[in-house]
Amino acid sequence: MKKSTLLFSALLLFATLNAQTFTNTTGGAIPDNNTYANYPIAVSGLTTNLNTSTFGLAYVTINLTHTNDGDLRIKLQNPQGTIYVLTSYFGATGDNYTNTSFADSSSRMVSTGIAPFLGFYKSVDPLANFNS
Repeated sequence: MKKSTLLFSALLLFATLNAQTFTNTTGGAIPDNNTYANYPIAVSGLTTNLNTSTFGLAYVTINLTHTNDGDLRIKLQNPQGTIYVLTSYFGATGDNYTNTSFADSSSRMVSTGIAPFLGFYKSVDPLANFNS
């Protein structure tokens, strides 16, 4: 019993040490003239021998203040250039995404959500393939 507990603890510690968070807190204004605004998040410190079959994106959390969520299409681009849609013109004339997380494990579809968006939602495109 001690050996299995120690092994489980070691595996848990290993998994915890490999979790990373990347943040962009600068943001900026969202233009109102049908143009895009890009706010990159610098990703650094990843191991060079990354196993993409076991490494993935668990969730994405955003905080966004805007007075017409139905105007917004929010996308995420992976390092290979593939674009994933988190949300696309949902929320009608409601305001804001506050601590809104997108995760494949969520049972709430963002398309059925009502602004202000708060909590966990399943994104339009699945995040499971983000590393592909």
